[in-house]
Amino acid sequence: MRALLALLVLAFAASTAVADGTPVSLSSQDVTGTLRPYADQIQHCYLDHTTDVYGAGKLSVELTVTRKGELGTIAIKTPGLMTKVGIAVASCIVDTLDGVSFPARRAQTTATLPYYFQRTAAVGAGPIESCWNAEGCPSVTKTVAHAKKPNRFARVARHGSSRSRHAASN
Repeated sequence: MRALLALLVLAFAASTAVADGTPVSLSSQDVTGTLRPYADQIQHCYLDHTTDVYGAGKLSVELTVTRKGELGTIAIKTPGLMTKVGIAVASCIVDTLDGVSFPARRAQTTATLPYYFQRTAAVGAGPIESCWNAEGCPSVTKTVAHAKKPNRFARVARHGSSRSRHAASN
């Protein structure tokens, strides 16, 4: 009897949770989809303020979204950065996300979005285009016109050696 009562309570709670068709809270797709257009600006905020930081970097954006879809709180965490730099990055991101709105839901939503960055000092560092094909990969041939380097011994050969010239003048 108790099991049947518990089952009825759970069934009733499940049916009222989606009775009006509005999900209870935002899904991860809702959050990432809404913030996707701002990803480049968030990246610029981090990279522009950390010009002297090399290696891996992490940034966490913690959001609280109200039931109406408005941003309640924004917390930016920048582990590994000096406090002054972290504050500058956070200020830039808060300004970037000012006015962002989400779909309305029946409960408040809290979300954490991690961003990872990699900066190296190597020239030309980054992804390298590669190919694997059993029949071979198409090759890109660049023809570079090499200017003929002057031979440093050419002057001696044209004018004779300095020793023979000196001996002929004496």
